Order: sequence, then C-alpha cells, then structure tokens
Amino acid sequence: MSELKKYKYPLLVILVLCIFKFIVVPSFTWQDTLIAENKLLQRKVQKVGYLLADEEQLTTKLAAQEKQLNEVAQYFYNYQEEQAFRLAQQKTIEQQLSKFELKSSSIGWQNVVEIPDTPLIRFQLQYSFSGDGEQIIGYLLAQQSLKKWHDIESLNVSVRRQKAGRIGQMTVTTRVSFYMLNKEHSNG
Repeated sequence: MSELKKYKYPLLVILVLCIFKFIVVPSFTWQDTLIAENKLLQRKVQKVGYLLADEEQLTTKLAAQEKQLNEVAQYFYNYQEEQAFRLAQQKTIEQQLSKFELKSSSIGWQNVVEIPDTPLIRFQLQYSFSGDGEQIIGYLLAQQSLKKWHDIESLNVSVRRQKAGRIGQMTVTTRVSFYMLNKEHSNG
C-alpha cells in the first residue's frame, strides 16, 4: 500500500486519462455521429417537405409529360424482343423491295443502342439494293411515308445507264435507324 501512495499522482493521471479515453471521448464521438445523422435526416425531411408542397405542380407536369409521350409513342415501335423485331423489319423490307421489283444484295444489322435520357432503343440496319431508278425512287418515297418513324442515316446512290428521259439503273446503300420504345414505356 505504501508503494501505491508513492505513485499516487501518476496513477491518478493514468486513471483520468483512461476515463477520457474510454468514457468521455467515445461519448463525444457518439454524439457527433448522432448529430450528423440527425442533420442528414433533417435535410431529407426538408426535401420531402418541398416535394409535398410542390406535389400538385409536379403531378401536373408529370401528367403533361405522359400525355406528350403517349402522343409521340405512336410513331415508335412497341417493345419486342430484339431478334423478333429484327426479323420482322427485315421481312418487311424484303417484301417492299420485291414489291418494287428491286434486288437486295446485302443486309446487316448494326449494334443496338439505348438512347440515354429517353425511353427509346435504336436499331440500325445497313442494306444495299439495286434496280430501275424510277422503282428505287418510288421505294424511297414509300419508306418515308411509313407511319413509324425511322431515320435514314446514310444514303449512297450510284447511277448507270442513263438515257434521255430515263433515270437508268441505280444501286443504293443505306443505313436506317428504327426506334423502339423500351419495356416500361411500350403499350403492347
């Protein structure tokens, strides 16, 4: 016991430091963590409050955007599986080419791309065909009158055997993009 009295002050300092290390500092750390969590929750509640205050305006804007989307959705293809869509488009193009007595020489699909910030998926098809110039012009005009929107991204035409009053024979290579609604926005 006399030895403890001898080291009384250093032991007291060690005891005070242990109390700080294992009781006071953890409680301050816990309080800081709790305050930070409360501030985060308070900001979330504030944001929800702003949204609730603007609920009517946001609902009106959402309804207007959905109406707009429904109006333009008729110009895009409804969602289908990728292979089924490609096969259907390819058959349609081959039928239209034969209807205009045109000969297809190559056909190839490019990569499928989801267009960012839109509900659209883009399919690109590159194909070549040849035939009488008047028939080709008729075919291209018929393509542009289709209800479903597609984009002719490139169109290369070569003409040969022209005569007075006759367009001649044409060979066309084109890349066309078709646009399909994604699953969430498709009606069918």
